[in-house]
Parts: sequence; C-alpha cells; structure tokens
Amino acid sequence: AQSAGYAAGAGYKEIAPDDESGKSAENVFKYLSIKAAANGMNLKKYIENLIAKDVEDIDDSATYQQLIKTDPEGLSPASEEEQEQFRKWLGI
Repeated sequence: AQSAGYAAGAGYKEIAPDDESGKSAENVFKYLSIKAAANGMNLKKYIENLIAKDVEDIDDSATYQQLIKTDPEGLSPASEEEQEQFRKWLGI
C-alpha cells in the first residue's frame, strides 16, 4: 500500500491509500495544513516552499541524462534556417 506521512516531533502518521470517498486526499491536506501552521505559513505558501525545495534538489546532470534518453531531439544541432530564425528573434 502506498503511504505518505506527517512527522510531528518523533511521531509519524500513516495515510491510507485513496478510497472512493477521497478521505486520504483530505488527510494529506489536513496534515500539510498542520505542518504549515507549525511553520507559521498558510497551506499555499507551505506547498510552494516544498516544491521550491524539491526543485533545488534536482541534479541538473541527471535531469539532462534523462532528457536526452526521452527526448533526443535536443541532441541534433539546429539547422541553418532555425539558427537564422533564432537570430532574428533575438534581434541580432
């Protein structure tokens, strides 16, 4: 079963997987709201901070390696026509 948690001090609360009632999604927001309040923030700001921290942790090299595996288009050099269009767009 998939689980997420809320750490309060040394405590850890498991959240059950989604059921038809959607209660686990409500629990996630409840626990995030508690964490946000504990950090002096509203829920929106807390979630934004979580996302920003996640982005900071991204390894650019690993991301680039994954990108070239899944979207190899970036590996081919731009054609002369594409380069000229880009120069025009830049105004040079």
